[in-house]
Amino acid sequence: MASVILGRTVIQTNIEKERQVPNQSFMPCFGIDNTSEDAAMVQGGREPFVYMRDAVNVNVTPAGKMDMIASGGKVTDKSYKHIWQSPLHKDVFAVLGDDLVKVNTADWTHEAIATIGNGGTVVYEVLNNRVVAANKYGLFIYDGKTCQPLTIDAPPPPFLASAISDHTRTRSVAISWLRGNMESSLSNYVPMGEGGDVALPMVTDPTVTGVNIYATSVGGTDMQLAGAVNRDDTSFTITEDHKLGMAAQFAHLSPMPTGKYLCYWRGRLITATANVIRFSEPLAYHLHDERHGFIQASQRVTFIQPVDNGLWVGQVDHVIFIQGTSPDDMTISIKSAQAPVPNSAIQIPSNDIGEVAEGGSLVTVWLASNGYVAGSSTGQIIEYQSGRISNISAQSGTTVRFDRRLVTAVN
Repeated sequence: MASVILGRTVIQTNIEKERQVPNQSFMPCFGIDNTSEDAAMVQGGREPFVYMRDAVNVNVTPAGKMDMIASGGKVTDKSYKHIWQSPLHKDVFAVLGDDLVKVNTADWTHEAIATIGNGGTVVYEVLNNRVVAANKYGLFIYDGKTCQPLTIDAPPPPFLASAISDHTRTRSVAISWLRGNMESSLSNYVPMGEGGDVALPMVTDPTVTGVNIYATSVGGTDMQLAGAVNRDDTSFTITEDHKLGMAAQFAHLSPMPTGKYLCYWRGRLITATANVIRFSEPLAYHLHDERHGFIQASQRVTFIQPVDNGLWVGQVDHVIFIQGTSPDDMTISIKSAQAPVPNSAIQIPSNDIGEVAEGGSLVTVWLASNGYVAGSSTGQIIEYQSGRISNISAQSGTTVRFDRRLVTAVN
């Protein structure tokens, strides 16, 4: 009998049997099969092939030949972590200590972009030609020149110095903070009389550029814009017949929470932590509706990847597909009972997959216990190595696409 361990090839033969079965060929190779019986591992005839029980450190070509995987070498002494290359800009980002850095891979030097804290795993996403990075301390956005927090904290409520003289003639007042054209959620509402001075809280966020003051009409409930001031102003006066403007857009919202997983889909930024998937407001990526803007899955999320018509979400022992247009009307269906390797999912252009794309522009591929699985835009899956491979398990995996080949490093 002959056994093969590829990567280093060890062939053990029985001398007596070698004379009976000379020139045993191990090509062409169709890859790994660790589930079939021995008789199914080799096929003769006009188109012979062989499967291997294991193949270590080799690439199997489409023609069935095997090449050793090229070894790597040390390129830098710096301890870069969470390295990621933007698919749009091709810039390479990483974390070094507490800093988010942009890495020059020609000489492995770096440019510090911002201090984001050493907050465990850092994940990235392209958002409107900018790069969003998320760690446990928050969401950060980089526009090619500056990096700053994506969200704006909700401001504290204003202070009303004068007492309400007539409780039948009152209105409410609230404020929001501005960063250029971006507006925070509203503060808590504070009741006041028909008119008076509104004392504004001190602005502590250095990125805030201005303050919007909102008020209801006397006896009303809907917040409307009463005026805007710059960040250094300390008060604002509302008169009894104050003219009010547009309605408040971001009442009852909160800053978008960060997460262990991050993606962009249908005009919303999506984060996931534990078993909760949270959605930003449409085109207002820095804001989140805590009442309705989330989905609670049955198990801990192990990956999340968007396709045209939904979200593929990894769970501890299966994979689900989420469809819909907003969190209020989304449906969840279980699509695979095989445990996925956490973090192993990747988006693939449909042109590289073929029939599984089913008209979508993107397909999600992940490594599961039974090999690679592709999920289409319509929620269908193809298990390419089902019946041939089983019992793949790992704590985490990272998948890259190189020369029309997927490679997953697991640990």
